[in-house]
Amino acid sequence: KTQLCLQLAVSSIAQNPDESVMYITSQSSFPSRRLLELARRFDSKQEAERTKDKTSDKIFRNVLLRHVATASELLLLFNSSGFSSLLNERGVSLVIVDSIAPMFQNSEDMLASSAADASTVRARARARVANAAQRAAIKHSLVVIFVNHVVAGAAASGSKRLVSGANDDLSPALGASWASGISSRISTRCNRSGDGTRFAQLSKSCLARAPGDRIALNICADRVVGIPAESHACASDYV
Repeated sequence: KTQLCLQLAVSSIAQNPDESVMYITSQSSFPSRRLLELARRFDSKQEAERTKDKTSDKIFRNVLLRHVATASELLLLFNSSGFSSLLNERGVSLVIVDSIAPMFQNSEDMLASSAADASTVRARARARVANAAQRAAIKHSLVVIFVNHVVAGAAASGSKRLVSGANDDLSPALGASWASGISSRISTRCNRSGDGTRFAQLSKSCLARAPGDRIALNICADRVVGIPAESHACASDYV
């Protein structure tokens, strides 16, 4: 999922050099080396011989990195005047949040004091974050992408856990209260054959179960590239 987001960030800036991308990460580290690898694909042969002023350097500088650990911090960022000013000053056309589920897990101040109120409080917190992102997208004419996990349900206990492997009962994390605020969903899967193939599938609604358009992807040294449908197997797992 992060590879796709890095590719989106790089491609967006390469096509619109005067614009920027804000990348908000919940992780303590950021794959800056991988970002630069993807950006170098856009260097011309003449630029490749230079040590500075390359297209890849400009792309790298226009990715605005922010570290946000909790959903509370993310909400404060979205609602701040400084955030709005930065979007305008740097011409931000794309905001990527990678990833949203850990931010809510780390937001103890958004949790209810009693178990009876927990579900309502969490649903309202998710709605506030989604609404703030929607307002920013409309006001500044930009796209906001949230990276999310999938969860495996335990039928007996009703508990759920974040997963990154195969499971027969998987759904996006954070539930319907979060999904209802998202306009489209792209789910990714790994090929069971272990050949490195990923699949990306688009759904026009996060609440819809109907399958959308599906493409196969390979993560290469310098890009994430689509591959012909007939060249891969269909069996796959969520990632």
